[in-house]
Amino acid sequence: MQNGLQFIQQLFTREGDTGNLWQDAWIIFTSPDHIIAEIGWTIIQDGVVIWLLYGVVWKKVFLPKLRKEIHEEIDEEHNITHDDK
Repeated sequence: MQNGLQFIQQLFTREGDTGNLWQDAWIIFTSPDHIIAEIGWTIIQDGVVIWLLYGVVWKKVFLPKLRKEIHEEIDEEHNITHDDK
C-alpha cells in the first residue's frame, strides 16, 4: 500500500521538473521504462487489432463473399449449373 501512495505522491510532486518542456519530454521519450511500456502496448494493441481485423472481419466477412462471387463467375464462364434446391 505504501508503494501506491508513494507513486501518487510522485505524480503530484515536480521533483524532476526542469522547467523546460522539451527537456522534460526528451527525458520521458528516452526513459527505458517508457520505451518498454510503449513497445508492450504497441504489441498488445496491434495484436488485438490485427487479430480482430484478420481473424474476424477478413475471414468471416470479406473472404466468404469474395469466394462466392468468384465461384459464381467461374460457374457462369464454364456454363456450370448446380442442383442446389
